[in-house]
Amino acid sequence: MAKNKSSQNDYLDKISTGPPAWVLALGAIVACLAFTGVFYGLYTINRDSSPTLTPDPLALTEVAAAETAAPVVPGEPTPCAVPEIPLVATATLSATTVAAATSPTYTVQQGDTLIAIAHRLNVDTNALKALNGISGETIYPDQVLLVPPTVTPWPLTGPFPHVVSRGESLLSIAALYGVTVDGIKALNGLTSDTIYDGQEILIPGRGTRPPTATPTPTPWQPAVITGALESVYSLAAIKGHFTLHIAPNTRAATPSETDKVARLVETALVHIQAALPRRFSARFEVYVAGTPFATPYTHRRTYSLPEQNQLFLLYDGSGTPAERLYFTTYALTPLVLTRTLGAAASPLLGEGLAVYAGGLALADENDSYLAPEQFCAAYQAAGRLPRVSRELTFEGHLGHLEQYFAAGCFVSYLIEREGETAFVEVYLSGDYRAVYERSLGQLEADWMAALGDAADDLSFDPDDMVSIVADVNDAYLRLWADFEGTPPEFTAYGWLDRARMAVLQGRLGAARGHLEMAEEFLE
Repeated sequence: MAKNKSSQNDYLDKISTGPPAWVLALGAIVACLAFTGVFYGLYTINRDSSPTLTPDPLALTEVAAAETAAPVVPGEPTPCAVPEIPLVATATLSATTVAAATSPTYTVQQGDTLIAIAHRLNVDTNALKALNGISGETIYPDQVLLVPPTVTPWPLTGPFPHVVSRGESLLSIAALYGVTVDGIKALNGLTSDTIYDGQEILIPGRGTRPPTATPTPTPWQPAVITGALESVYSLAAIKGHFTLHIAPNTRAATPSETDKVARLVETALVHIQAALPRRFSARFEVYVAGTPFATPYTHRRTYSLPEQNQLFLLYDGSGTPAERLYFTTYALTPLVLTRTLGAAASPLLGEGLAVYAGGLALADENDSYLAPEQFCAAYQAAGRLPRVSRELTFEGHLGHLEQYFAAGCFVSYLIEREGETAFVEVYLSGDYRAVYERSLGQLEADWMAALGDAADDLSFDPDDMVSIVADVNDAYLRLWADFEGTPPEFTAYGWLDRARMAVLQGRLGAARGHLEMAEEFLE
């Protein structure tokens, strides 16, 4: 019995010294699986593009090194092998981060605007804002801006785009990036060596990044309205029943901006047909410029040739989206109505209807702008309202703003007070007395009397409004008189653009301040 008791104690002693071997083995397996799961979890997170979930690559490297280097203790379970984790930190770098590391800089000068800087350096305004994290238009003297390089930054992973410039070939592009022609063709599905100016192709991501050049100011290249249009506006995109023709290397040439221009034209068509319902299905051509037009159209933001079914848009970052819609609607109106209704009997009726349609679009897009009736009411209260019964000047909004708004307000009065049917009759005939049983002078007097009531609701001094508009008009006329596209002229252009926006929003103090800045560069 003593021997049996001793054996039992030996058994109990063995139990108290630790778990059996099968328990240790099972624990090792569980620990190994858990350890592997953690690391693969971190690997999965590290591959995620979200910067908030990406672990520190250096920390991962240190952990992996420590774990794989752990010594093996004889008699204990061997640690499971740590899986090799490829570090993909480069995938978490944004395009802005990459560009910022290679971009030249520009120091903002007194009087600079974003649009003036973009024109001066021949870069895109939106790219300049995106690279610097600017959401509005405000910049400050001595502020250092990163400038988008003239060569697209080489991404750290994957293929990247290259926009073909005039004179480039697949061979020269392949040599530039250190890749093969066959590699470019295979990636882009090209069956020949033919490429064209403005075409976007993908470059295999295994070459050598070309040097980043510092952009230098280039001479102003005015956009054209006549001549060899197809060669100048060489990029084409068919949208609905119109075709966009875009000058390469301009703001509208990127796919996202091209889509914005298309939506702009489509929205303008909707507003035109709402203003004066007419079914329009004819095809027309839209030419989108990236810089001001050549003389004598430099002062035009938009221009249309109804008989040729051609619409010209300046899309250079000036103005606001709402104002761009106004100008697009204004210029497209005569093209649509010439095809659906006929030619206007007089410039007053034709221009007035275009301004009326543009005003409806502007009000629908953004209610921060003054309605044309408020603008005209201010002029009437100040005793400076242009007389529609006399010949008005329609030589471009930028310099003759009150002339256009007077015509638009008068047409608005005729349509809303006398009805659409009667207006269509007078639009085609020009015979006010036959249609309204009143002369143009009598209708004008009635309209001016009606404006008197609207003046009571103005939140600004009408005399101040008239004075500022006159000064802005004068500054525009001086700018366009001998415009050569110099850096000071583009800077003045940017400040005048701001002044005009402020006037149209009734912010007269801001308008005066912007105008003073423009004058510094007009002297």
